[in-house]
Amino acid sequence: MTPFDRARTLEAEAIARLTQSELLAIDAIICRTPGKPSTGAWKDALRRVATGPTAALLAEADRHYWAFVAGHSAWIRRRAQYHCARLRHDFGDMLQAARLGAFRAALRFDPQNGAKFTTFADDWVRVTCDRTRQRDHQRRALSLDVPIGDSDILWGDQLEAPTEELPDHLATPRLRAALDALTPVERASLSNLMDEDLTLAVVGSHWGISRERVRQIQVRAVKKLRETLENPLAY
Repeated sequence: MTPFDRARTLEAEAIARLTQSELLAIDAIICRTPGKPSTGAWKDALRRVATGPTAALLAEADRHYWAFVAGHSAWIRRRAQYHCARLRHDFGDMLQAARLGAFRAALRFDPQNGAKFTTFADDWVRVTCDRTRQRDHQRRALSLDVPIGDSDILWGDQLEAPTEELPDHLATPRLRAALDALTPVERASLSNLMDEDLTLAVVGSHWGISRERVRQIQVRAVKKLRETLENPLAY
């Protein structure tokens, strides 16, 4: 029996063990999922709600799915190299994303449809690589541990760096002026980037707004700071 066939057998055993409450929980998740329900979405929900023996069977099934994916390592590596060049992103991140995309495809793959696994999995690998790149880009956009423009100076270092060590257009007074241009809540949202104890939830609680709203304000504040500090003509 191949790893894929073994995975399918164990998965079927796990499904047969589902309780009524687990089935209802899966249906509740599916109802909140945008778009038309699919087999893949159902399997994703299954792994979220499974517990006890059912979860153990699924974990064993997933090990066999990963073994099946490992049998396509050369193809996955080639796709990772392609998306690395296409997205201009780190190869290690793209390789990890390609493997994850292939695993997600394996959960949904049906050999009886006549398509080769690599053909079926190609879109899943591409989407996962795209999302990985987008997620990392968003994280970088919110981080102060990245250079300002083409300089070697980090955003975080700006907050306490002596003025004489900075280029004229990156001097501390300039940063202070840029910060002064922010609204009070925008300045407060940035505190999360400098003090891990000040979570978005804590900041939101102080201002009476949601965690997600603080995150949105934080994105806007960082963008405004960057536009000011990277433009020597702004002041």
